[in-house]
Amino acid sequence: MLVQRVLMPGGGRESWTLLGDDGEVVEPAERYLAYLAAIERSPNTVRAYAVSLKLWFEFLQVAGTRWDEAGVEDVARFVAWLRAPAANVIVLADGRGARRPATVNWYLAGVFGFYFSTVAESAGVSRGWLYRQDQIRDLINRQRALKPPAARRLTAQRATTDSLPAARCRPR
Repeated sequence: MLVQRVLMPGGGRESWTLLGDDGEVVEPAERYLAYLAAIERSPNTVRAYAVSLKLWFEFLQVAGTRWDEAGVEDVARFVAWLRAPAANVIVLADGRGARRPATVNWYLAGVFGFYFSTVAESAGVSRGWLYRQDQIRDLINRQRALKPPAARRLTAQRATTDSLPAARCRPR
């Protein structure tokens, strides 16, 4: 599989697509990547998502699973596949996985976005509505961060000089 740079007709805007081993466009991925380009996501973002989908479709090909039949177990195996070093690499005792957790999470974000969009499309839900929901959730979270904490009920207790720290006690 190959992630291929393309220029959009009309304005020459850069985008990316995914080609299969036969050189043909991988149609399910293309629909999602075209959507990202249409809503003017950065070409770098579209490229990163194309790479995520390339790895996902390569994994599914090795696993012998169709993209529309993949499940949670396949995602777990995909994570392990991403973290495993190449077959020709000898791992030392203190060796690490091929990719760091943040990189694996980025690839998963691309795959989950693809399925999120595909499910919405098949259910007849507007993708724009789904992305607006994300924006609304972000706005609510920002508002929660700005909101002062709830008032706590305080009970008054008479302080004695014995209960106060020495530095605060001043003679009158």
